[in-house]
Parts: sequence; structure tokens; C-alpha cells
Amino acid sequence: MSSASTAQDVLLSQKKLPDVLYCVAGGTAYELGFLIDMEPEQLERCMNNNYYSSLYPARSILKAWIEDDRTSTETPSKPKLRKIVFVNSSASLVPTPGYVAYSAGKCAQRALADTLRTEVLRYNNPKSTYTVQCVFAHNFITPTFIEEQKNKPYLTKRIEGTTGELEELEKTGKFPYAAKIAPEIVAAIHKGDFAVMDGRFEPQFCWAISIGASPKRGLGIWDTCLALLAFLVWPFIRWSNDKEAEGDAYRPESNEQGK
Repeated sequence: MSSASTAQDVLLSQKKLPDVLYCVAGGTAYELGFLIDMEPEQLERCMNNNYYSSLYPARSILKAWIEDDRTSTETPSKPKLRKIVFVNSSASLVPTPGYVAYSAGKCAQRALADTLRTEVLRYNNPKSTYTVQCVFAHNFITPTFIEEQKNKPYLTKRIEGTTGELEELEKTGKFPYAAKIAPEIVAAIHKGDFAVMDGRFEPQFCWAISIGASPKRGLGIWDTCLALLAFLVWPFIRWSNDKEAEGDAYRPESNEQGK
């Protein structure tokens, strides 16, 4: 779906025009590492998988919706809800060495979601109401996560707390399986907030660090409190991460990818 023509052909070939588009393509199982160690092809592939695979489908479906509104002769009793949901990552919220290619793609996707959230309001009319949401997924156990663990730099694992075998990560309780997290994310999407994440504290704290100009969730009270906490705590976490990174290239244990 990272090709504009493919995205358009796939979406417009459907028998019925969907009212909700989930942009879930992405991942970084084979594009992990530090900038100087990565090939240009990996950087391009990661951007294609994590940004263009959202950009082009969103563009195609939005154009189709607007055209449908213009040509439809019926006006419903209440506007039809049309929604684009981008599945992003907490990697776009908190910079972590080893995710340089992935974070760039996800930051671009978040910027797309943030901008489009306001842009689609231009097209609200008696027939349709448009909205955009962005899911900030945090680490949880999937086949992709397991594959990433094989290629993830040791420094990245130390900073994000994913060192150890899968059995050890399971015992911590911090990394549940998708079967537990997915229903939480779906329920959060139904609340209608722009920013969506699961109920764990870590992804919500990451969001609080990087809310910026994005709208807060709900009435904004919880996000404001978290942002104040992040203001006080994050400098110490950043200092700790910087200490972890300092001189890391010369540590013998850090030269084994995916250790």
C-alpha cells in the first residue's frame, strides 16, 4: 500500500465504500539499528512501510468519500461518521537509539494524522462527519515483536527494558500478548479521542511527554496531570538514557545485535 496507484486500485475496487479506514501497515523487524550501520534501502523501506503505506490509502479513501458526498442525492437524518485511524507507535513519542529509521517514519505518520485531523473538518457536511484518530501502540508480544527482538540492538533493549528471553519478559507483566491489548485499544478508539493507547501507564506517560499541539484525551485533566509529572521526571529519565548511550559503541556486549 506504499504505492499511490496500488492503494487507489485496492480501495476503489471494493464492492462497498468503507466508512472507516484503519492504516495498520508498518513495523520494523528488519530495519532496526544505528544510522551508520543501516543501508539506504533499509531506510527507504522503513519509510515506505510506516509512512507512505498510510499516506496514500488515506488520500485515496478521503477523495472517494468526498466524491461520494458530492454525487449522493440522499441526505441522511444524521451525518454518516467517516473515520481514518492511523496505528502509530510510542517510538514516535520518545526517541530511542536503534529506532532511528522506524521513529522517523512514525513521526511522519503522526504529523500526517495531526494535520489531517483538522484538515478533514473542511469536508464536514449534512451527509458526513469526518474524523481522524491515532493509536500510539506500545511494546506488546506479537510475532513481529519476537522477530524484532532478534535484530534489536542491546542498547535499545536496555533503554526500553526488553532485555532477556521471551519467558522473562512474560513474567514481568509489562509485555502482554496482543489478545489482551487489542480489545483495550478498540475500546479506546470508540471513545473518540484523537490519541488512543492501551491502559498501561508506560504508553500514557510517553504520550504525556510529547502531547505538543495535539488535543488531549477526554476533558484533558488526566493528560495534564501526566504532562506535569513528565515535566518533572523526564529530565532524569533522559539523563539516564544518555548515560546508557555514552560510549556504547565500544562496549563488547553491545556489538552483538539482538543479544
